[in-house]
Amino acid sequence: MYGVYTYCFQGQYTLALSYQGVSKYSWQTVGNVLALVTGLIAATLYGNIGLKVLYINVIEGIFRGVRLDMSPSDVCFLIILFHSLL
Repeated sequence: MYGVYTYCFQGQYTLALSYQGVSKYSWQTVGNVLALVTGLIAATLYGNIGLKVLYINVIEGIFRGVRLDMSPSDVCFLIILFHSLL
């Protein structure tokens, strides 16, 4: 909604990232750092959910492995997690 409102008044001079329109370079850098940190947090959370879905569908479903809410499954989940980081 913010983008539509801004584009309505500014047209082609709008920026996709509103913090890039500030005049001081240091504030632009602060905005870039905040965007990077929030992007990394989002990627971590989405990756965690993706790995859990993979574990449930593959390890539990196909290989009849230990359920994710049981203690022995933590070792298998950690192996998958560290392997995906490499």
